[in-house]
Amino acid sequence: MPEKTLHLTAFMRPVSLHTGAWRYPGAYPDANFNLTHLKSFIKKLEDAKFDAFFMADHLAVLNMPVEALKRSHTVTSFEPFTLLSALSVVTEKIGLAATASTTYDEPYHIARRFASLDHLSSGRAAWNIVTTGNPESAKNFGLDAHVEHADRYKRAREFYDVVTGLWDSFADDAFIRDQETGIYFDPEKLHVLDHKGDDLKVRGPLNIARPVQGWPVIVQAGQSEPGKQLAAETAEAVFCSPRDLESAKALYADIKGRAVAAGRDRNHLKILPAAFIVVGDSVEEARAKRLKLDSLVHYDSAIASLSIALGTDASGFDPDGPLPTDIPETNASKTGRAGVLKLAEDEKLTVRQLAQRYGGYSGLAFVGTPESIAEEMSVWLDEEGADGFTVVFPFLPQGLDDVVQRLLITIIITFFFGLTLRRLYNAAMEKRASEASKKRPLPSPGAELLDSNKRNEENDSEIFTMDSFSTDLMLRARYVAAKQASFDEPFELSEGDSTLTHAIRARVGAPLSDDAVADILKKVKPDCHKAQAWVKAQELSKVAMEQIRANSENRDGLRKKLVRQSHGRARQAEAQFDAPRYQATAPAPNLQAPDDRTVEEELEDARVVYNRVSLAHDRLLKTIADMEEFRKTLS
Repeated sequence: MPEKTLHLTAFMRPVSLHTGAWRYPGAYPDANFNLTHLKSFIKKLEDAKFDAFFMADHLAVLNMPVEALKRSHTVTSFEPFTLLSALSVVTEKIGLAATASTTYDEPYHIARRFASLDHLSSGRAAWNIVTTGNPESAKNFGLDAHVEHADRYKRAREFYDVVTGLWDSFADDAFIRDQETGIYFDPEKLHVLDHKGDDLKVRGPLNIARPVQGWPVIVQAGQSEPGKQLAAETAEAVFCSPRDLESAKALYADIKGRAVAAGRDRNHLKILPAAFIVVGDSVEEARAKRLKLDSLVHYDSAIASLSIALGTDASGFDPDGPLPTDIPETNASKTGRAGVLKLAEDEKLTVRQLAQRYGGYSGLAFVGTPESIAEEMSVWLDEEGADGFTVVFPFLPQGLDDVVQRLLITIIITFFFGLTLRRLYNAAMEKRASEASKKRPLPSPGAELLDSNKRNEENDSEIFTMDSFSTDLMLRARYVAAKQASFDEPFELSEGDSTLTHAIRARVGAPLSDDAVADILKKVKPDCHKAQAWVKAQELSKVAMEQIRANSENRDGLRKKLVRQSHGRARQAEAQFDAPRYQATAPAPNLQAPDDRTVEEELEDARVVYNRVSLAHDRLLKTIADMEEFRKTLS
């Protein structure tokens, strides 16, 4: 199988899309609105090499009855720009994706906020373009009715052009800041947009320097016809929610095909479906977790969630009957409504069953072991259903920990991760600039990835700095692959001193820890006696090291005890015989420290370790032989 890059983004607002998430045993009920928790989450995600921390947003409280609303953890959440600005201070690598509406905001506001976030984060900002599907939002912005669907997308396309044009107000080298001459910037490198369109009129220029990335990464979340077209023309990543591989493949081909028709490289656009991930030691355990989570959804919440997806009140429908077929189309999300109707028809669900599904999480879900989930993800990539996934955690913090601590160690064996945020989407500096900014040639999409952050004076293209953490991760993955391959070669145990020294002092070597390699080998080479002999040797070595540490602590404690006893006896002698203290005090006990051992003693310990490894190896061979004989008797 050819190498593939698996892109993982974390969906973090709300921290879980599942209604019952905040009630799950051990979960943080305030995870949605607790900065300390969110800082902890993003640090874990950054350490795990996630591409981005993705923040959805709502401009109104969800339109549902109070009996359902009182059970919803979505009623309070941080505003994305404020939160991501705070989180930019405690992170260095992970992308920061904020949702911003083109329907109920102005281009100048959006351009300033994202430019500011991009500078604060040193080039990690991403804009998720939405047109707002919740009709209740209109009432918070002085309107009596929600803007029509087609009009929202027409405005969004123009909105994008204005925002990107404003980002190009200043050339990258416009700011001279010459203290001698008193010149702060070069007026020749300032571009006034002066946009006059069908829906928007914006003069410019923007009063913030050009973003670090040139333009922040563009993400798009619509799956309607105009939504897919907007994504194909503008986006570098698409957040979507297909329920199965076949529908995902159709969506993937559709959007990529539209991108090519728009004159773009299909690889400059990444499709990242939402994936609800529940990890267990077995598939049965993972399913039990999911069932427990689903059981925490109250019917009031479930029917309200179904109503929102349909865009109409479903509380009057017969709970135990089929979904009515004459539900009128509304001005809410077209994609959400179509998904409900298709699911109800395909699976013949009652309203109650449908509500329970939507009250929990109704989209794509990977529920199983790390191995089964990694395999499913691989199939989606191989069959072009996705370029990666937007991970939805079932509950926090355990659900997140299961993914970053258990699933990723399996994924790392197969996949490599990307580099900088813009480079992650293979669209380095892809800039379709406004006419006003074309006075200065903009960087081309082919900017090479080099090891410095300098300017290429010949073509004035931007050069990116390689993410050393991601590079390290790729090296680790290659190392693991090489380690596995080594177990397919002849396996010998030598009693030579060099082999013993290597076994003790460099059993594995960087970059993965011994424990990590052992964990990987347990999973990927369970039937290889040579691999499992190495694992057993590692376990024995750990026990030996723990004994050495324990002996060291015991020896140190004994030394202190003897010193105290010696001092006590000295004081007694001094009092009894009136002797001078220097005559009564015995010398401190001379206990040999672990570091003072002779070469012969170290070699003897090495031979003991070697003998244990050899015996473990022989026992494993015998066990495997016995199992083969047992299988033969069964057949």
